[in-house]
Amino acid sequence: MNPIIIYYSKTAYRFGLFAAIIIFLVGIAMITVIQNRSWNFSINLFSKFGVFGILLMLISVLLGNVYRKKLMDIAPIIIIDNEGITLNSTEHKITWDEIDHIEILETNVSKGYKDKFIVPVLKNPEAHFNNVTKNIMRTLNKFDINANAGQPIHISTNFLTCSFDELKNILETRLKEYQTGKFSDSH
Repeated sequence: MNPIIIYYSKTAYRFGLFAAIIIFLVGIAMITVIQNRSWNFSINLFSKFGVFGILLMLISVLLGNVYRKKLMDIAPIIIIDNEGITLNSTEHKITWDEIDHIEILETNVSKGYKDKFIVPVLKNPEAHFNNVTKNIMRTLNKFDINANAGQPIHISTNFLTCSFDELKNILETRLKEYQTGKFSDSH
């Protein structure tokens, strides 16, 4: 079976970087207004305005750095092959024999918006959890197991180059092929 490689979508990160630049410019404008004292407000208001401008600039620099790094990142985020699923964002390798089936998890992010996750339901989540080598990943997995119906792995397609349905269909097809012993190179 040829591996399927999925990358981050650069479009979403370009938009985020652009937004961070705009926020930075707004912060500069707020500080510039204070220095020029072009508005007739009290000094107290100007100092609050300046602090807010500086905070906007700091936040935009942090966000901009994250988005810049993601734009430069050429490593695949998900690799689906004969052995299983590799999630490079968390350094997880899930073998096909660990997976029982694939489920969908929906969460209410905000009023009117739900986020969907693909959850490879593991036959023995605790065994997978114990195989994670990095302590920080083990701690995060512990949180994920408690928060996600006892499953340590959930995959979001936000910021990926494929849609939710495409990834779900690929994973379900590959799992079924593995379980029936019929791997094919047609995907």
